[in-house]
Amino acid sequence: MNPQFTGAVALEGMILLPGCALFRPQQGQLVVADVHLGKAASFRAKGVPVPECSTSDNFDRLDRFLALTAARQLVILGDLSHDALARRKARDPWITWRDRHPALDVVLVPGNHDLKGSRRFPVEVRRGESSGAATVAVVDQVWPGLRVVEPVWSSEGLVLLHDAETVSDAALGGTRAVGPQTSVLPDESPTKVLALCGHRHPVVRVPTLAGRHALRRPCFFLDRRACLHLPAFGSFTGGHSVDPLPGERVFVDAIDRVLALPRGFGARSRARGSI
Repeated sequence: MNPQFTGAVALEGMILLPGCALFRPQQGQLVVADVHLGKAASFRAKGVPVPECSTSDNFDRLDRFLALTAARQLVILGDLSHDALARRKARDPWITWRDRHPALDVVLVPGNHDLKGSRRFPVEVRRGESSGAATVAVVDQVWPGLRVVEPVWSSEGLVLLHDAETVSDAALGGTRAVGPQTSVLPDESPTKVLALCGHRHPVVRVPTLAGRHALRRPCFFLDRRACLHLPAFGSFTGGHSVDPLPGERVFVDAIDRVLALPRGFGARSRARGSI
């Protein structure tokens, strides 16, 4: 792995970057999920006192990742904005940021928050460049310089989507159906990733040296269906704790580095009563 990616973890040809982003070097593709632009402004407009800097912070962080990776394409796995009010509040900052990266291809795989309200993304069917399959690829009118693709989008050997629970095993590449207590990723097998997704905002509680408390940190979570759930990129987002089963993998975003937790972490932690 390139030494410029300090603190990152390599996984299946991908690089898990500290700061809640993923890079695919061969594809020149930077991937993030759940940005929720304008969420803080939307909350303030509704009388909720929250910080004002989250939108600018999100754009600054994207700038740093683009400079680090020299990515040619940015893929957002759903929830670019929070709601209709957030879209109005974030539109001007978006245009300013987009003008800084005129050559960057920015792609949105739409999520549930992107479709909130009366507005719906237009649909235009085109032929895929490589496979010939029908795809959705439209230029969004609210977000200039944004392409919106279909909700389940195949890109360079992976399925990219927002919510993994909305698709079948077959859509994820033929993973076999499993019961609630079984795993398609046993501890002794090599790691396999079939899909990248967002929506869940995964976090994990990691025991501290004191032993009686745990730190709650965003994480990349590889589940039993071989879906890699990305942590929420947005500065003003909550999180949902993951409780890994045997064979599932957790990679903690520890601010300045990504740490791969040992296989079986969840079972050992439950036995200790720490999560």
